[in-house]
Amino acid sequence: MDFRELDSAIDAIEVFVRDFEPGLLDARGAVRAVERFAKVTHLGQAGTALAVQQVDRTHAYRESGARCAADWLARKTGVASASAFRAMETADALSELPATNAAFRAGKLSEAQAHEIAGAARKDPTAEAELVAVAARGTTMKGLKDRCRQVRASAEVDDAAWAQRLRDNRSLRTWVDPDTAPCGMWRTTPDKGAEINAALDAETDLLFRAARAAGGREAREAYAADALHALITRGPRKATGATLVMDAGVADAGFASRGQRCEIPGIGPIPVTIAKQMLATAKIRELPADPALLPDYATDRRYYPPWMLAWLDQHYPVCGVEGCDADFHLEIDHVVPKSEGGLTAIPNLWLICWYHHRLKTNEDWLVTGTTHNWDLVPPNGGPDPP
Repeated sequence: MDFRELDSAIDAIEVFVRDFEPGLLDARGAVRAVERFAKVTHLGQAGTALAVQQVDRTHAYRESGARCAADWLARKTGVASASAFRAMETADALSELPATNAAFRAGKLSEAQAHEIAGAARKDPTAEAELVAVAARGTTMKGLKDRCRQVRASAEVDDAAWAQRLRDNRSLRTWVDPDTAPCGMWRTTPDKGAEINAALDAETDLLFRAARAAGGREAREAYAADALHALITRGPRKATGATLVMDAGVADAGFASRGQRCEIPGIGPIPVTIAKQMLATAKIRELPADPALLPDYATDRRYYPPWMLAWLDQHYPVCGVEGCDADFHLEIDHVVPKSEGGLTAIPNLWLICWYHHRLKTNEDWLVTGTTHNWDLVPPNGGPDPP
């Protein structure tokens, strides 16, 4: 193979980057530059992942004393060994996934995106084209991972085995970093994890609000660390629990078909086996999927009945703004503001993240669309929010 064309392209990029003056770009020029450099990065990742397969097959890595091709790749590219192993796994899967292979080679997917798609598409090949399209729309990495989890869950053929696998793989590790700070990593079943997250969120909120009232301005993550210590050493101060969303008929069937939900908000799809265990000890509140079947409730006050909060949580697992996948501490927003006569009623409420709430409330961004199919747009045109 003649590498002269590739070497010439690399030389051209080196010269461009050497002389690159980003301060001379206007806003649109800066965006175009990032898009082009991102494509160069994606092409480099694709070429590297494909070429290292041959390094592995020919055992060329042995010449440098590396233990394996992934170890050699980690040294060559300056990435962690886990990232190198992931790149090789992705390349190995491409021969079975033509749409992912084509998009990866064209620079339309990053290695991380291709890895997520490959893992899900191998479980359900019929979802491959859809997942590539999801990534191509500019969906965030989190959004793509969420969709891939849904595909993987739908493709599980043995619900009980999935539940057992989650239980068997639970673990907790602790260590001390070079700065003598104790650290940890844990993995548990979805139901237990949801309960832990709910307790941590509640205690963090209490500490955060108390600190803000006293003039404290540390990051929320710092208070979350304090909350973990408080929960372990003192116990919870506020009763919490996990929320389960499961469509009718799923429990009786014993599995969730494509498009059906059996999930914990903030966690994702879970085995029906685990959902049934949660139901056995839970206080159940059933909510109809159709908002027309909900109680006829409207008021000019900011009082939200429990069933209203539950319905909003169920129908807005992420921010309601198109393309935003934020799912942490979503805020209730009146589509027609209360100051303009908007009522506290299901047809006039949605959940959005704090950032988009601020755009709407303080910067006059406008809600468009139809009931519960809304979006947020700038008041006078302009770029979309990140």
